[in-house]
Order: sequence, then C-alpha cells, then structure tokens
Amino acid sequence: MWLASSALVIFVLGLGYKVGLDWVSYQDNYYYNNDSEGFEPLYNLLSRLFASLNINFWFFAIFIKSVNVILLLSIFKRYTKLPILTVTIFLALTYPYINDVLRQIVASIILLSSFLLFKKMPSILSIILSTGFHTSSLMLLLGKFNVFKLSSKKFTILIILSSIGFGSLLMGLLSSGLFTTLNIMAISKLQMYSEDSNIANIYSSIVRLSIYALALYFQTRVSNVKSGINDWIYRATLLMLIIELLTMSIPIISQRVRLYLLPFVCIALTNGIATLPKGTKLILIGYVLSYCILFLYLFTHGVFGAFYQIDMNILIQLLRGFPPNNWESAAYSFWKYR
Repeated sequence: MWLASSALVIFVLGLGYKVGLDWVSYQDNYYYNNDSEGFEPLYNLLSRLFASLNINFWFFAIFIKSVNVILLLSIFKRYTKLPILTVTIFLALTYPYINDVLRQIVASIILLSSFLLFKKMPSILSIILSTGFHTSSLMLLLGKFNVFKLSSKKFTILIILSSIGFGSLLMGLLSSGLFTTLNIMAISKLQMYSEDSNIANIYSSIVRLSIYALALYFQTRVSNVKSGINDWIYRATLLMLIIELLTMSIPIISQRVRLYLLPFVCIALTNGIATLPKGTKLILIGYVLSYCILFLYLFTHGVFGAFYQIDMNILIQLLRGFPPNNWESAAYSFWKYR
C-alpha cells in the first residue's frame, strides 16, 4: 500500500505539467531571462545554469518537484506511525500550492535535506541558504527562539493567546480600510490579499487551526523532549499554528510557509492519532479527512479548478502525444486581467 501511495503522490505532485498559474512566470524567467517578478538570486542562478545546458524547462521543473516529493516520502515513512494517512493529509492540504511554486520547492528541498541529515531543526545556515531561493523561508528563524523549544512548552498557551490577539487586531485594521489611503506598496498588497479572504476562507482557516492545535497537543505529550527530531516537530507545529493565527485575514502568508512546516504538523497529528483508542481514532480520522475532501472538492470546482485538471500531467500528455490545449494562454490571461 505504501508503494502504491508513494507512486500516486509522485504522479500527482512530481509529474504535474502546466498545473496552476505561477508556472508561466517561471517559464518566462527560464527561457527569456525575464525577471520582472524579482526572483531571488540563487533561484535565478540555478535557472540560468539549467537553461545554459539547453535543458527543457519542464524537465527542470519536474526534476525539482520530484526530488522534493521523494524527500517528503522518505521523512513520512521514517518518522510516522501512519505514513499513508500522513501523506494523504499533506497531499490534500498542499495540492493547490505545491505544484508550481518552484522557488519555494527548492527552498523546501534544502530544509528537508537538512532535517534528514542532522535529525533536528534546520540550521541557521540552511535557512539562510534556502532564503536565496525564496525569502519566505526566513520565517523559520523564529523557531530558533527558546520559547519554541519542546522543553519550554509551558509558554505555549501564552504565545497562542498573544497570537490570537495580534491576529484579531490585524484583521480589524485591514477590514476597517484604514490603510487604503496610504501609498505604500507592501501595505497595499496586504489590503488586496485581505479583501480576497472571504468568509469561506475564514471558516476553512478555523478548521485548519483546530487540526494544528490538535497536532500541537499530541506533540506536547511526547516523552523524549531532548530528541532533536521531536523538538523540531514541536517547533514546526507551534510555528505553523502561530503564523496561521497571526495571518488568518491574509491566508496567502501562511500558504507561503505551509510547504516547509506542514509535513511536521502532519507527523505530529498522525503519530498522536495512532496512540488513541480505536473509536476516538476513527472519529478524528473522519474529521480530518472529511475536511480534506471538502477542501479539495471546493478548490477544484471553484475559480481555479480549470487550472488544476487531472490530465495536467507529463505522463498523460506524453501518452496522448501532447495534443493542443489552451492552458498556457489561459494562465497568461488570468494574470493579465487579475
């Protein structure tokens, strides 16, 4: 079952072809040295290197995505008691964001490799290196503070309550329109993303928060607090919960770090579920999976559904002889009229 599950995940995430919307910017950057998006320097260097070798963009993209998926599967197999459940939850919750964000995926590869090699939280050096591919990974430095240590879990409630307070304040400020008169690019973007956050997204965030909180509760119960592995799983879970609380009105920010932190949240969650009595275990699995199914259904049948089709896969297209389609023009049109 594990081999079949792994093959499915590699097929869906690793071999995705023209999935999503961001890939057109990466393709332009790759072939035309178009850096209008302001990509990070190390990603540009990597892109230029592959392009100078006359390697097709989709070989480049699929290679990066497949390496990341293989690292994830290795971690899930090694550190979870319920690996199939873990990979199912991770796949469902990241599918909309993991297919075409190549810079973040390279950053994720560095961070996952660091964890696998040293069996503890990624080092400051690896975090800084990953920032050269996507600046969002810089947020992981917050996890280095001692209040995030598993042995310092007595501060957990205080940190969470403070995050709820600051997150609510930010939500109120953005919804009030107070910043609309300020001609500051960063604040204008925050305002735009906040307006995109509708009621459905907020409800989804609340359910996600309950899942993260449950994972954190399970991780506080582990006995070996001095283990570097357990300590990082705890730090990652707490950090994911806090970032989600602080940015509930601007979900795109939490989406940026989900690729780095969610694997360890899923590990904490499923390892905790594995220890429960059978009845409670089935209830919790049903709760989490029902949310995952609903989340995927609403996403694939919503505004972005046309950009996430099952046949957007390099193997399927190869078997069909790469028939003509409008995926590229549709992606360009989306950004043009955004």
